[in-house]
Amino acid sequence: MSPSRLPLVALAAALSLPPDPAPAQTATAEPQAGAAEAFGLGERLFEEQNWSGALAAFQRAYDLQPHYSVLFNIGLCLRELHRYPEALEAFQRYLADGGDQVRPEKRAEAEQAIADVTAFISRVRVTANVAGAQILVNDQPRGQTPLAEPLVLGAGHYVVVARAPEHRDAHAEFDLGPGEERDVSLSLESLAAPPPPPPPPPPPPPIGGSSEPEAPGWYSDWLGWTLAGVGLAAGVGGGILLADAADSESKGDNELDIGAARAYYDSADTSNAWGIGITAVAGAALVTGIILLAIPENPEAPPDEEPAVALTPLLGPLGLGLAGTF
Repeated sequence: MSPSRLPLVALAAALSLPPDPAPAQTATAEPQAGAAEAFGLGERLFEEQNWSGALAAFQRAYDLQPHYSVLFNIGLCLRELHRYPEALEAFQRYLADGGDQVRPEKRAEAEQAIADVTAFISRVRVTANVAGAQILVNDQPRGQTPLAEPLVLGAGHYVVVARAPEHRDAHAEFDLGPGEERDVSLSLESLAAPPPPPPPPPPPPPIGGSSEPEAPGWYSDWLGWTLAGVGLAAGVGGGILLADAADSESKGDNELDIGAARAYYDSADTSNAWGIGITAVAGAALVTGIILLAIPENPEAPPDEEPAVALTPLLGPLGLGLAGTF
């Protein structure tokens, strides 16, 4: 008996109908009859080596009345069509679903068929950088990452795609030979907006000093006012002495007595010398005090558009003067 007829015996026994089915059994008998008819058609097409037609007929029989014995013939058709991964699955399901009901000779045939198709099967391990990405092989879904097992494929040309929301698809295209093993790593590019850049760092503190403001230069103001006051008072005193010297000299010019005139001239010379000295010291103190008061608390160079302060003391025979530009 050919391998395709052995399941037919088990199927015919499983689908045997009573000669006069009761009305309540009519709904069950009709699918069984259709399955038996489709199985018989599949057997004839298989003997004619019409593998595609036989596969369609056997699949129709299995859909109408699932029976483990039909899976063996489905596996045979798939093997002849070189659809080795699907044939392997059909033979494995045949043994698993049949269990102890599978006769030893049929089990041996199924195990040999599994060994035959395994030699033509390739395995591809697919990984992706995104968990939960859908894996498609030639546009057919094959699971989500991470895949528990390698993909079982036959020899041929394949396009493997990893697809995930908010990511650009990752593709890998390659040819597989019989019994080949391959690792495919797919990297999906995120389409989400990048995070905003971090804020810029704070500016560094000024070179050579602390960033904290310095205390006001109260000492420079106090010293400036003191020197300015002393200089002003001394300038008044020096001016009085110079005025007295001028008065004594005028009296000496009008004195007819030579001795008295000489006394006036000596007094004028003394007062004039003291007046000039005191006035010079007063001018220096006054100028120093004004300069200290004019210095800002933060002694930075003034901007180009602001004129610098310039003070020039003036000393004349009649008193002390001060010229300045601001």
